[in-house]
Amino acid sequence: MQDIDFCIPISKGQRPIGYALLDEGAQAYIDKTLSKIPAPHRSIHYGDNAGKQKTANSKRSCKDAIVEAKIKFVSTGKQRYSWRFVCTDELLKLHFNAERNEWASRFEVSPDCLQFINSMNNFVWDSENLDKDDLKPLINWASHLVTAFEYFAINRFPKSESAGFREEKIR
Repeated sequence: MQDIDFCIPISKGQRPIGYALLDEGAQAYIDKTLSKIPAPHRSIHYGDNAGKQKTANSKRSCKDAIVEAKIKFVSTGKQRYSWRFVCTDELLKLHFNAERNEWASRFEVSPDCLQFINSMNNFVWDSENLDKDDLKPLINWASHLVTAFEYFAINRFPKSESAGFREEKIR
């Protein structure tokens, strides 16, 4: 697991400098990722309010590091678990495309994103809250990536109960 200062250059399509990777597989993954990022690349970070917390390795927050790197940071702040679930479900569910005569989702996950796929497959709700109105996820190794995706869904494809989903216009 790397700190935000390692991740920022990659999100901008650049190689992180000054970091030793212990695993050759990680280096190959970064090379493959960078080969898919068009240049010039303008990043946008869709985050949650936890982005304001200081990291373990830095005296600044992830949000501060992202903004300092001149990356747009979009966040609606803390959201109810039930709303996060609705927005994520709507983004991932299949819809029938009559024009193409096929089923498709609004969002496709690359098979290269194995950690994300494993997190989605292993995400579970906290069994102590299953019968309550305030359903909460079990906080474990899978929940962090799923939470990040939930905030991506909420912020990139805002949803209102009356208007449905709309894609944010990138400026």
